Amino acid sequence: PTVISTSPVSGGTGIAANCSINIVFSEAILASTVTSGSVVLKKGYTTITGSAAVNGSTITFTPSAALDAGTTYTVTVSTTVADLAGNSLDNIYTFTFTTSTSGSAITDNVPPQISSTSPSDGTTGISRSSAISILFNEKVDAATVNEQSVLVNNGSNYISGTVTCDGYTAVFTPASSLSYSTLYMVTVTKSVEDVSGNALSSDYSFTFTTEAPRPEIQVLQGTTVIVSGSGSIDFGNIRYGYTQSGSFTIRNNGAADLVLSGSPLVTVSGANAAEFSITQ
Repeated sequence: PTVISTSPVSGGTGIAANCSINIVFSEAILASTVTSGSVVLKKGYTTITGSAAVNGSTITFTPSAALDAGTTYTVTVSTTVADLAGNSLDNIYTFTFTTSTSGSAITDNVPPQISSTSPSDGTTGISRSSAISILFNEKVDAATVNEQSVLVNNGSNYISGTVTCDGYTAVFTPASSLSYSTLYMVTVTKSVEDVSGNALSSDYSFTFTTEAPRPEIQVLQGTTVIVSGSGSIDFGNIRYGYTQSGSFTIRNNGAADLVLSGSPLVTVSGANAAEFSITQ
């Protein structure tokens, strides 16, 4: 995983003394890898106590008490933080921010922006079952992120689905599988606002194209599927001088024609392949 954005932003000033620190990653984070030492907040050499919580792709560190006014703080994210597959951060991530001299936040008049999307703009070959994610650069008002502000269109119709938002990431989940080989446009409307009430400057759109239909081979012995997509068949042990035969059916379980070519159409490979013969 990589760090996509932080709140406060790196180098930010005029930050409220009662702020929480949010670190947004490029993918969901494994909560068990976030411990007391995973996110460290310091004032100079002094470590500030607090607690860290994980919500999807966001870690939120909440100090135990209000920070000092007019003070620079350093946040360090350790490489113990890992994604759901167990992959850790490649490097320690560090950023700083400075609280306001009064301890109160300076008025936020800056509109939110979209940091990244999944799928990314122009991507092809996307799975028909994929959810669509939009990552914001700051915390947004989740109440403004809904089925009216995140729209998905196939060129003819809007696609039905549900929208969820944890404050930093919006996820559109289609109600049913998308169509094959279809260009979709996702639009995030400027009705989305950050927690200060600032709306997106303009609608934001990106496109992606779904995967083409493809064949999917299955091998059956009788009515039992013994190989689906890829795999191997174990014939067990056969005594020397004896033979064993079996009948297998090749079935196409995909959405495009399966074409077997070559001669013979089916071959046997692996150890002792020469001991097998095929009648087709």
